[in-house]
Amino acid sequence: MFTDLIDHQLQDFHRRGEALAGLTVSEATIYGRYGYGISTLSESWSIGWRHTAFAREDEPKGRVAFVQPDDMRRRFPEIYRRATAGRPGAVQRPDADWDEILADKERHRNGASAFFHVVYEVDGDPEGYASCRLKGDNFVVHGLMAATDEAHAALWRYDRLRSNGRQLTTRKESAGW
Repeated sequence: MFTDLIDHQLQDFHRRGEALAGLTVSEATIYGRYGYGISTLSESWSIGWRHTAFAREDEPKGRVAFVQPDDMRRRFPEIYRRATAGRPGAVQRPDADWDEILADKERHRNGASAFFHVVYEVDGDPEGYASCRLKGDNFVVHGLMAATDEAHAALWRYDRLRSNGRQLTTRKESAGW
């Protein structure tokens, strides 16, 4: 019966000219037989520093500050939760993922520096974070999550300034499946 339902759905999408069929499920492992699967777990791109200017310079209300790894582990999960609360398909990170970031094992660095973490705060309330590394001529952003547009812009401005002429590379994790 379920096969017939999925078949009907896909035929209906085809008739309407839909380019994509999405499915939010509770047991993702059983849907591969119907052609569904995880679309992406992460994205990666690089941009030359000279191409990273902002269209307008807004003055942020908050500040970007470095945080120690233990502080990152304590504060970032809540920011992540807030940043993904309204995103369809968003998946919360398990504690083991946060522990892996905290461990920052050298074998996972691929020749890059240890992580450094920053948080964007307005009046002491965290609204966003970024976890970054340096690797040769690359300033690598491994994760940037923001609960507000202001925090998102402020963190990218910070990353651009910190890259200081280096290639700006992101390896952003997905917040959803």
